[in-house]
Amino acid sequence: MADIWSQLVSTTEQSPSFDCALYPIEDQQVISVAGPDSKKFMQGQFTCNLNDISPSQFRLGSCCNAKGRMVASFTLLQQQEAHYLLSLDRSIADALLTHLKKYMVFFKTKMQVSETLMAGIQGPQAYEALASVFSQVPSEEFAQVNEHGHTLVKLPHGAGFQLWLAPEQAKATLTALLSKCTLSTNTLWNENRIRHGIGHVSAGTQEALIPQMINLTQNGGISFNKGCYTGQEIVARMQYLGKLKRHMYRIGFDAQVAINSGDDVFVSGQTNSVGTVIESVRVNAQQQALVVLEDKALPHLAEGAIFAGPNQAIAKELLSLPYDVVIEQPE
Repeated sequence: MADIWSQLVSTTEQSPSFDCALYPIEDQQVISVAGPDSKKFMQGQFTCNLNDISPSQFRLGSCCNAKGRMVASFTLLQQQEAHYLLSLDRSIADALLTHLKKYMVFFKTKMQVSETLMAGIQGPQAYEALASVFSQVPSEEFAQVNEHGHTLVKLPHGAGFQLWLAPEQAKATLTALLSKCTLSTNTLWNENRIRHGIGHVSAGTQEALIPQMINLTQNGGISFNKGCYTGQEIVARMQYLGKLKRHMYRIGFDAQVAINSGDDVFVSGQTNSVGTVIESVRVNAQQQALVVLEDKALPHLAEGAIFAGPNQAIAKELLSLPYDVVIEQPE
């Protein structure tokens, strides 16, 4: 897959017709889930409601262990009858497959790595650029269209579009799109996701957080009326008893000191961690991160008293998200 992108970089002349960018997504792995029991199997394992997923609607979601901690978060779509595609951080793909195969023995379903190529498109004229190449383009959040083996989805909160490309036709389709869009980078796609508050579990945070902590409720990835799934009791308890005291925030950090997924977050003068870095990115001498933080620690941010990672990168400011973070009132 990487070879396709390197070929495109070397052969494409940049003269875009539309104000938008095309982003390689090379840090995600796509997994194929196929078989007559696939929907039933996933309904008992995932936080999203499989009844909401169809060839025209996708969802974000997560898979939890028995303690309600996320083994993975993902994007899940139905490509055709009894065939689904799931994308997640490449660093935890094998771990998710190992986890789920323990539960698959009584279901007629098969999970395996897919060669599907992924790309993102974002910008003021992203829709128009896609419409010049595809006969249909999703216009509503969480909508998808399937065409010639490819799938296009529209992400929530204005984060743009994701393309799931069949490998046989991927190069021709991407070449067509690159006559319409500026070629960007995977790093800038991650910055786009972070800016729009769409966090991913990776190896550094695997089995450390419950789904609400990464604002998966605001991103349509948790159903509270779908019935039982692994970890559901813990997830529901946090929702209905108001026990959740940590949420995901977007925070700007000192760009001179790198922070990474899984780094602990502290308040100066305190020894216990008050949060965890979900993911971070440095662009144009600025570093921003999605951080799961104790709500009561937020006032310390204005004091310059919050830092992350072993080299103590200082948190500079609270950055905006495109949705509200609902904080429980202290007892």
